Amino acid sequence: MLRKLNIQKFTNHLFVFVLAGISLSTNQLRAEVPSQGLTNKPATSLKIGMVPYSASSRAISAWLPFAEFLQKKLQHPVVVVTAPNHKIFYERIQEGRYFLIGSSPHIAADMIKQNQAYPVRLITVPIIGHLIIRNGSPFANLKALAGKSITTTPVGSFTALLLEREIQLLNEQQPFSVSIRYSNSHAGALRNLLNGRTDAAFVSQLPHSASSVDQLAGLNIIDLASLTSYPMIISPKTLGAEHAIKMGRLLDEFSKTHSLAVNALQPFKNEPLYGFVPIQQADLDILEPLVRAWEHYR
Repeated sequence: MLRKLNIQKFTNHLFVFVLAGISLSTNQLRAEVPSQGLTNKPATSLKIGMVPYSASSRAISAWLPFAEFLQKKLQHPVVVVTAPNHKIFYERIQEGRYFLIGSSPHIAADMIKQNQAYPVRLITVPIIGHLIIRNGSPFANLKALAGKSITTTPVGSFTALLLEREIQLLNEQQPFSVSIRYSNSHAGALRNLLNGRTDAAFVSQLPHSASSVDQLAGLNIIDLASLTSYPMIISPKTLGAEHAIKMGRLLDEFSKTHSLAVNALQPFKNEPLYGFVPIQQADLDILEPLVRAWEHYR
């Protein structure tokens, strides 16, 4: 059954954090972008690497308060950086460029599985894939879109992998295919839908820049992904277990005592303050199908 798009509810419950992915997707960024408040630092600055889920300004500004908090605690320059896409982000993790990593769930699970990273914390914001159509379109669910086109986030992003998994699950029941068009962002995916270039969009956040409120009111959510996960923070294995434990303690302290934590953990008004919890094995196990799919892209 079609569900009318409730813009406020949709906005308030989708992944918009720098980690996800939630998503999580990217637009075209420069190779690395230092946090605005920590520029002109020496080359030895410690780097927090954030998955390129959105525009660099948003990805960096949300976590700038944490970088400044760490800088005071560690008495060492700290910057927040991102990457042009998920593959390059992954390569830079392997190169050891970051001392702390805010990751999409599938990349975090993959790094932990390869014994290249320690789990640090999970951010308690669910990443939920939404299948969206234009109002009046004759599609009731993903299955009804057989032979049609769906636009989603970049290749290798968590949201795109969610869509590919849903298609695979349908294929296991009977032959099923759709044309997937990969956009450079959640906003780009919705623009393609609104402009009539595709039959549906699959995204996990509602970008306000995509269109006007009136246009968004003409959209319907018709299906949700069957798998939900959360953005994760991990630490390079090369820095040792004690470093991962220390980063976890500092994240907890930041979320409880630092007034600016609201910038990262409460992006919407009238929403509860999200937080950090330890990553459990079950959080990683559920991601195994997406980790296997990610192996073909990295």
